Amino acid sequence: MISCEQIITKFMNELTAMIDAWKLNSARLSEEGSEDEAILEKIKMNVGDIFGKMLIKVWNDLCKAGAGEFELDRLTQNYFELLDRITAPWAEKMEKNKAHNMMEKYYIEQIKLETAQQIRDMFLHCIHNSTQEV
Repeated sequence: MISCEQIITKFMNELTAMIDAWKLNSARLSEEGSEDEAILEKIKMNVGDIFGKMLIKVWNDLCKAGAGEFELDRLTQNYFELLDRITAPWAEKMEKNKAHNMMEKYYIEQIKLETAQQIRDMFLHCIHNSTQEV
């Protein structure tokens, strides 16, 4: 059976690689004079950083609560509930920006939400692949 630490480590390694790629892309875009695009890459980095820290928080909370055996479903549920609380205001703000024709701000919120979904999908992929290895 694959351990909790192995799943979290796998996800965090993939997330770190993704964040590093965004960082490199941001630096390259900045050097090319594409500051707006570089800023969008930095936004993705920030979302990735937040989501990584939140996974560690959820895991630590479960350990402190005496979860005992690793409960993958409980970890996933708690993690996604926390992420939903984080992204809900982004979606709200995106709609308000669209209604007020504030397209630059709308696009920033859209990037944040798309990045959040990408990271969520990656987390599910790590779990699926890890449980298939058993």
